[in-house]
Amino acid sequence: MPEGDSWSVVGILALAHAWSLLVRSQAPQAFVSAYADNWSWAATTGPEHHHILDSTTRFATMTDMIIDWRKSWTWATSPEMHAILAQALATKPYAHELQRRLSAMDLGAVMTYQGVPHLGKFKQRLDKATQRLARIEALTLPLDTKTQLTRGSVLPVALYGTEVIPLGEVHIRKLRSAISNALLGHSQTRNAALALLAIPKMQDPMLDIVLRSLRAMRKLFLSLSPACQKEFLCVASRHTGLHTQCKGPIGCMIYYLSKLGWSFTAAGTIQVEAIFFLSLATTSLPVFAKWANYTWGHDVLLHHADRKTLNVATQRLGYQTGCCEIQCHRTASSCSRYDSFFSDGSAKK
Repeated sequence: MPEGDSWSVVGILALAHAWSLLVRSQAPQAFVSAYADNWSWAATTGPEHHHILDSTTRFATMTDMIIDWRKSWTWATSPEMHAILAQALATKPYAHELQRRLSAMDLGAVMTYQGVPHLGKFKQRLDKATQRLARIEALTLPLDTKTQLTRGSVLPVALYGTEVIPLGEVHIRKLRSAISNALLGHSQTRNAALALLAIPKMQDPMLDIVLRSLRAMRKLFLSLSPACQKEFLCVASRHTGLHTQCKGPIGCMIYYLSKLGWSFTAAGTIQVEAIFFLSLATTSLPVFAKWANYTWGHDVLLHHADRKTLNVATQRLGYQTGCCEIQCHRTASSCSRYDSFFSDGSAKK
């Protein structure tokens, strides 16, 4: 089938499925992934790698396919695992063409295999999103139209792949300021976090990232076997939440939850208040979103107020009206009240 033909897609998917079945029959304990012409596997023993490599090269020969070893790479989560893989590759004629990578862009997401996570090419995506926001800022359009453009054409680009890489606070602050400027016009003194909190149908990028991570991890958890679920809970509950300790999507979820002051327990629940817990397996995403918005609205001034004289007295969030009232005091003798709101468009303050 010629490249570009609609049936060529069906053909490569059929070949990928056949290859995955073959590999699983040779190495049942290995993890196999095939997306179109992007095939990969993960194993922990030398014999498994031997069987998979031999099966893959034979399958490619039988189907008249050519493996581009220069575009392929190896990875390992530790020096010990790399030694096992290197020993399996020692007798292969194509071993010298393979590169070992500590991180790589795989299907649009930055994967960190070993070492401290780095953004890599992900930063180009953030720069692209910032450029789009600058174009939106220059447009003379109503606020709701700009909001829709930002949610539909900017945030999906900027936040794709954040489930597997911990995005630092510096980058989130820069993105938040760019969104605020795009929607409300450029300002040097505006508090971007408070501004986004007051825009109807707009959500802070940090909340988007947290909910994306929770959605992905909930889907993963429910797809696992009971034994793998126990391992999931063990890893998640013991993770420190530190940026440098994030080795995969579970660590990233804990890292992002810590930004809201939430913690993960060994029972598979997320502590969102002192005595209130939400189950990862049974809680729906809208409920997670409701609690995330509550926590963010309650603590936003504690973490995102640049003025040292601005002390938060109370924050009251009303879910029935969708309004957030923030009461602040400048000094003990004289106070100034600031009320802002965020809603789904159903209520105004």
